Amino acid sequence: MRQVFGERKGSRLATLALMAGLTLGAIGCRVNVDDLKRWQTTENGPTKLVAVLAHDKYDKELRVEAAWSLVEMKKRGGQYAGLKLLIDQLPNLAAKDRRDVMEGLWKKLRPKVEAGLSSVDGKFADPTVVYKDATFALFSAAREDRPGQQKLDVDAKILDEMAAALTDWAAGKEGDDVNVRLQQLETRLDNTAQQYGVEQILRSVGVIGTKRIPALLTAKLAIKSVRLDVIVRVVTEVKGAGSDEARAELSNNFAKLLSDTINGAYADSVRAETDEALAKNPDGKKIVAEKNNPEKDPLKNPYVAYFLKVRDERLQQLFTLAKQVGGKGVATTLMGLAMNAELNKENRAFALAALEGNFDTKTDEAMKSFLALAKSNAPDEVKHVALVRLAAYPPEQAVQGYYTLFGEQNWKIRYDAGMQILGVMQKIGDKSKTNVKEFIGKLPDKPEEKMGLGEGSDYARAMSALPKEMNAKQIVLSGLESKSMGAQLVALGWYLGLGTKEDLPAVEKYAASKDPLPKCKDVDDCKWDVGCPVPKKDKPEEFETKPLSTVGDYVNYCVKVQIEMRAKAPKPDDKKDDDKKDGDKK
Repeated sequence: MRQVFGERKGSRLATLALMAGLTLGAIGCRVNVDDLKRWQTTENGPTKLVAVLAHDKYDKELRVEAAWSLVEMKKRGGQYAGLKLLIDQLPNLAAKDRRDVMEGLWKKLRPKVEAGLSSVDGKFADPTVVYKDATFALFSAAREDRPGQQKLDVDAKILDEMAAALTDWAAGKEGDDVNVRLQQLETRLDNTAQQYGVEQILRSVGVIGTKRIPALLTAKLAIKSVRLDVIVRVVTEVKGAGSDEARAELSNNFAKLLSDTINGAYADSVRAETDEALAKNPDGKKIVAEKNNPEKDPLKNPYVAYFLKVRDERLQQLFTLAKQVGGKGVATTLMGLAMNAELNKENRAFALAALEGNFDTKTDEAMKSFLALAKSNAPDEVKHVALVRLAAYPPEQAVQGYYTLFGEQNWKIRYDAGMQILGVMQKIGDKSKTNVKEFIGKLPDKPEEKMGLGEGSDYARAMSALPKEMNAKQIVLSGLESKSMGAQLVALGWYLGLGTKEDLPAVEKYAASKDPLPKCKDVDDCKWDVGCPVPKKDKPEEFETKPLSTVGDYVNYCVKVQIEMRAKAPKPDDKKDDDKKDGDKK
């Protein structure tokens, strides 16, 4: 025995196989298929099966059956122990023996992998799982290097057939009905008993598989599928020849789903089950009771309002996926939704957010749409996101686009555009191809042109963060002597936000100014009529607001007040000393 083992070099697995072979020889009886099946369930059975597989004294058919028994062996400790033994032993076989075993094994595996789902009482079961897992394990062992293990040598023809079978299993057979294929995909995605899932297999077989699945979005039930994320993720992340075409098809099909959802198809697809769920509780019954109410206004019909909410929740999921899908189809649809005045502001803003990184900045087509939105009657939230998207263009181009909005009657549009410009200037300074002087020069000159309370001080605060070489402070404060209302308000705003006691004399010169502040109407929401908080004379810890009409009012009730409050506030070091004293007292 020692001599035999001394001559045999190999893994522990080979040793076990040899020991089992000696045991089988000692038994002296002929091994048959029934023995192989029985050994699938015994403690030492796996070792005996490996022995039959390993030794060339057994005929080819029996060795194939031994391999098959290792495949069919039930999990031990939650793992495919038999399959692992099979894959570890196959590289140790002589090349011809391995080809014979793999050929015979694949003939038995292939029809099992290609079997469809079975259905009992409307519930689907998948009899292919064990065989698909075995096929994928063999396929992977032949394609990938395994640490400490020899790569499995498999005939190229068998390897191609395995790839095709796995593709059909994961993505459905090409030409089959998309509704059946989607049902199959979702059933197999939800199967927790398998060791290798749909997504892992699709990623392994590559574009040959992923290019089949965009068509699944055209299935009838795709409108309410909860597994669209897997389809999107695989198609957009698996690269290779043909992946661009797959992604374009995905974009077009996903865009159709978006449009159909907006138009009510999703709500209709879940209406029956939702009605049933609502009817099971008192509040839900009240909603369902309004189902046949002809009133379509969601403010008056709770049933309509409920299903609009159902639709919008689905849309939020789709918008998240749409950003990943991208492509021309999705981008065109998202822009259309953003421009659609009939949609609520949340969905329009979500559509614009999903456009991030998904439009062509080499043309000005999208820029024109963003600027048109900013100039439209769209809600402010929608306009803001449109201006944020504009920042994807080259800085100089984006800045000039923002400047075109400075002439708008709605001061909030200019303010939003202005803050976007200053954000660009903070990041890249002079490379933005604009400067503080140009910015201030484009602000309103006269009160009739409107500015908001806080607009000038916000600009000033942003300018204080510009690179030093842009010389912001000197340029801004020179605006105090300007006849331009905008320049003067930015300069006073600088003192309001950053001024110290030493600046009070410079500010005091304008405390008596009767120059008018912007003349706004209530609808403009400029806030000058609301004014700034001013400490009460008799109770300085309490505040009252003072409406503003002149530059002098702004200086006295806003600028000076803020400077004086900062001067009285404890300095950071003082606060630390106070905290230390409090701690010592404790």
